[in-house]
Amino acid sequence: MNASRCLESRPAASWRPGGGIVLLCIVLLGLGCEIPPPAPARSQVESAPNGAPIIRASDDRENSIRNDAYAHFCCAWEAVYRRQYAVAVDHFEKALEKCHQIGEDPPEIHEALAECYQVLPGNHQAEVAKHIEKLTQLVPNNFSYHAELGNFYSRQGKDEDALGQYDKAAECPPPSAAAWRQLRFNQALLYRKLGQAEKGIKILHDVVKKAQGRLSRPEAYNVDYLLAGCHIDLRQFGKAIPFLEKCVVIDSAGRDQRMSFVLWQLGFCYTFAEKLGSAEAIRRASKLLLRLPRFHELRYWLALLYRKQKDDQRAAQLLQEIIDGKYARPQQTPLLRAYLELAQIHIGKKNYKQALTVLQKGVAEIPQRSLQQSEARQLRLKLVSTYSALGEDEKVVNELRKILASDPEFPAANNYLGYLYADKGIKPQEAVALIERALKAEPESGAYMDSLGWAYYKMGTANDEKNYLVLALEKLRKSLDLMKKNAGDAGEEFGDDPVVRDHLGDVCFSLGLWEEAKNAWEISLRLSEKFSGRSADMLPDVEHIKKKLARVTRLLAEEKKGTVVRPQDLGR
Repeated sequence: MNASRCLESRPAASWRPGGGIVLLCIVLLGLGCEIPPPAPARSQVESAPNGAPIIRASDDRENSIRNDAYAHFCCAWEAVYRRQYAVAVDHFEKALEKCHQIGEDPPEIHEALAECYQVLPGNHQAEVAKHIEKLTQLVPNNFSYHAELGNFYSRQGKDEDALGQYDKAAECPPPSAAAWRQLRFNQALLYRKLGQAEKGIKILHDVVKKAQGRLSRPEAYNVDYLLAGCHIDLRQFGKAIPFLEKCVVIDSAGRDQRMSFVLWQLGFCYTFAEKLGSAEAIRRASKLLLRLPRFHELRYWLALLYRKQKDDQRAAQLLQEIIDGKYARPQQTPLLRAYLELAQIHIGKKNYKQALTVLQKGVAEIPQRSLQQSEARQLRLKLVSTYSALGEDEKVVNELRKILASDPEFPAANNYLGYLYADKGIKPQEAVALIERALKAEPESGAYMDSLGWAYYKMGTANDEKNYLVLALEKLRKSLDLMKKNAGDAGEEFGDDPVVRDHLGDVCFSLGLWEEAKNAWEISLRLSEKFSGRSADMLPDVEHIKKKLARVTRLLAEEKKGTVVRPQDLGR
């Protein structure tokens, strides 16, 4: 029941109170004339079961009311054709009121009112709902009314009510197979929204089975697209791939506006499908890229697949093709990610100056309106960390200040600058304020909590303030708890963090908790070896940890002999 379509195409009189005035009304409507109420009929002829006529005296008052209702009904449709929807609503409501006076409740008037209220300016959702709900009561076996009420509830966010109406509609005879398929598609879409992707998949397979190959191209595209989305939600990336590939085959010219996203999802699935393997994923992605060379989204994922196979040369070539705009001008997201990934290749080989050149060009590509875009933020932070790797601390601070001037609530930049100040032992109060601002934006971040703990540790050792050290210990322990919780929420195994363990060891040593400090540094060393592939800014100074570990081991041995008194700090 599409309001705009129905209001423009409906005949002038679809409801009749009886009598022969329909033609007159249509003629008058065509002339743009107002319709006077027709003269009341004096009698009414009915047929008996055997076909013999039955003559009954009609109630003049009832006929008069009925004719008044019909006059309002016809005037309402005249107003509809003139696009005077407020006038139409007034006449339809009066027609309905007259019908109620004689115990009638025509569905046609409720349908017209629901349609008019939907196009009337202002918020009339309550009136729309009231009339559609009434239609489902008056004509309970009508597929379209239940389907429309389900769609209405869905638009209002009443998902459970929408599903209930979809179920009722599915029990009614549909006006067409296409209408039934659309209903089931809407059901599947809603189940996915509610996090019940398994039910959505079951419904969509039922649609495909009953269609028996008669789905139109747009229908097939929508079904395959939604099936892929449901499987991705369930992290069944391998199962999503065939449906995404079907979307590419259906829209081989890449005309659908969703194609970029389809290829982005497909590249993601190629990368993370456990049973597929990088070699097979590269083969399939390369084949599709030959068909659709202007879609850089797939080229980016293909580069990542080559990186998984340690073929950085081929990966860098593909990323450069995106940056150069080979075949087509790239969209903003794959362009910025290409700069970021190409820089990461250079950083992995410790070619920091080449990485810096790439990152500076990438940052220059960021339009002002996209400063808060995720890829733009990552690119700018990577530039900061590269300056840091080159030992250019002044440029690090200047770049972070520029980032925060344009994006003051950027939590990662606030944390980075706060941690830098804390680590250098400068501006301690500002360091804490910056980190706390980052934590306000992302209170569940274990990394930011570690920064706050480290800032308190630095303040405590600088002022010999034990309360700061106790607070630092509390924050660092909480940091590890948050990291473990976040890993569990993501369905991943907690891998621990060597930097946090190093910090924890320093704080414990300063508080005289030597056994705990020794344990923390030992764990940090093991983790540093395990995560040796990380960039330098993600790992502690291993040689320094070894020296601290040797010292605390010696002190613990001397303590057993009673020849040492525990110091209050490590003397860093």
